[in-house]
Amino acid sequence: MTSAALDTRFTSAPPRSPAVALLERIAGGLPTVGISQVTGDLALLARVDQKYVVPLPTLERLLELVRDDIEVLEIDGLRCFRYETTYFDTPDLMTFRAHAQGRRRRYKVRVRSYLDSGESMLEVKLKGGRGETLKRRLPYHHRSGEPLSAKAHAFAAEIIGRAYGIAVPEVLSPTVTTTTNRLTLVSARATARMTVDMDLECLTAAGGVGLRDDHVVVETKAAGGDGRLDRALRLLGARPISLSKYCLGVAVLHDDVSGNRWHRTARSYFVPHSPPANNFLSRMP
Repeated sequence: MTSAALDTRFTSAPPRSPAVALLERIAGGLPTVGISQVTGDLALLARVDQKYVVPLPTLERLLELVRDDIEVLEIDGLRCFRYETTYFDTPDLMTFRAHAQGRRRRYKVRVRSYLDSGESMLEVKLKGGRGETLKRRLPYHHRSGEPLSAKAHAFAAEIIGRAYGIAVPEVLSPTVTTTTNRLTLVSARATARMTVDMDLECLTAAGGVGLRDDHVVVETKAAGGDGRLDRALRLLGARPISLSKYCLGVAVLHDDVSGNRWHRTARSYFVPHSPPANNFLSRMP
């Protein structure tokens, strides 16, 4: 493969960080897998997720370590994709508080937009009885700043009511938006996959924070958890952490909530936008 051909596979966004450049170099030589496999046999809508924040040298070592077992998702010649995700909550941040308190019956309602294709999906994420993540989806185009439509609300209410036997508040409004460049890697030997998020940003009307450009967020997804990818990460010294992009965004960008559970992660790996956002990161010494 020529360097010119390799460059065309990463045209979803210009390289804005060392992470994108690194993934461009390493992932270019990996075999590919199509979206039909990821949304079919490997959909993993019920899975155990583990999140890691790793420096770029660790990511490079990881990809070399498991290179014989991974394929990269490619769609229409692209391997790196732009995602925008808007999370919905009540005015008093009910779903955030449920996650912060570790409640068993907790959920997230979000709209994920795939900026390269123009597609958009409403997603309802639930926590299963064994700690696994359950996800249900509906095609949905959301107008920026508006609450969920009646149809979208009814879909979320049905899913959550059937799973937990609880009612969903009538109004769910956009609270935090995250943006990222994402690479998806699929295990060729097991029902597992891994996503790598680069240039991650959390945004609200009050401001925003971004992941340090020398780190990435790695998320492993496996039917039973603790797959080969997790074992490889542990071998390299990485440990899973509690990292909800939505909860971190709320905790950092809303001064009126208690988010101590995520503050250490925020201080370690995130920086405020310039000019500084009105959040606790901008007040760090």
